[in-house]
Amino acid sequence: MRSLLGVPIVIGNDGWGTLCLAEKGDGGEFTAADGQKMIALAQWAPIAIENARAYDTSERRRDQLGHAVRGLEAAREIADATGSATGLDEVLELIVTRARTPVGA
Repeated sequence: MRSLLGVPIVIGNDGWGTLCLAEKGDGGEFTAADGQKMIALAQWAPIAIENARAYDTSERRRDQLGHAVRGLEAAREIADATGSATGLDEVLELIVTRARTPVGA
């Protein structure tokens, strides 16, 4: 290896890793301008990492909320049907059918 350029990635006060470039494309050595570009990239990296974490968290919460909504819809349908159904078999069949939704069965 003829050339290596590394810049630390810091999130908050914690070292998270290192952004490294090895072997410049033209075979030469890295310049001060290359170093400045790497520093800029390393400063943006924590923002991208935090955004990815926030996106992942929001997707998990969206999935959880969707599951909760499906459960509430099933419970509402069961409550509506039990209020208007006359036969026990009809009510029990509806309860079993709709109760599978919240548990993913």
